Amino acid sequence: MSENVQEKKSSSKLVPILLIVVIVLLIGGIVAAVVLLTKNNSGDDPSAEGDGEAIVTIGYEGNGVVALDEDELKRILEEMQREADEGMIDLTYKNVAVSTDGVHFACDLGNSPSNRYDMYFNIYLDNDINKQVLLTGLVPPGSSLSTFESEIPFEPGNYTSTLVITQVGDDHGTIVGQVMVVLELIVGEPGEIDTDIFVE
Repeated sequence: MSENVQEKKSSSKLVPILLIVVIVLLIGGIVAAVVLLTKNNSGDDPSAEGDGEAIVTIGYEGNGVVALDEDELKRILEEMQREADEGMIDLTYKNVAVSTDGVHFACDLGNSPSNRYDMYFNIYLDNDINKQVLLTGLVPPGSSLSTFESEIPFEPGNYTSTLVITQVGDDHGTIVGQVMVVLELIVGEPGEIDTDIFVE
């Protein structure tokens, strides 16, 4: 009699567990079917097969709105191009200035004829703006400097300096472009200076 009671108790516990497992499997199958059907119907498969490799693509934002019409976009692009052209600096210089006395230097610092604005030149020893070697006046397009006098006297040797080229607007006050390049200063006797190091 006791055996029958135990069998009924164990079988009564087994039925709810089997029902839960079957329900979970059904729910999983339904979710998988919905996902697959939705993916096939949308046509936005993020990975398209090509030559055996998956290609990942980025779709368009569905909520995007065209903010500019064609004329407005063209006007903005033309304005951007004009600003880029105005701020462009065509460089005309040699990367070396030489001196035999440490004060008077031969150089080639020019404002290219293709530039729109006047420019001036600063030379600083290394990157230290407290050690100014040169500050020029304005040099118009198509003009150049072939010599300059250093504010700092140099002993014989080679020195690395920073040449700052600054373009200013027609008001002679507004900076419209600026670039920095390395300029080697060489002080020595004429026969000691290697002219092959000049690079335009």
